[in-house]
Amino acid sequence: MQSTLLVTDPDPQFDGWAGLINGKRMVCVMPADLVTDTERRQSLREIVRRGGGDCDSCRNCHIGNDS
Repeated sequence: MQSTLLVTDPDPQFDGWAGLINGKRMVCVMPADLVTDTERRQSLREIVRRGGGDCDSCRNCHIGNDS
């Protein structure tokens, strides 16, 4: 599965979003402060997992590099 990470600066309560594009490309949106917030990164990992993704297989972002 191909993946893309977008880092943005939205509302402070936003923990992230992940979804599939055309059923094969995972796109994750992460607030910039997740880089330093382990608990909220775990929340986004769960969002990705529920969406059919696997952060452990993606080494292109801070979340994939946590494991």
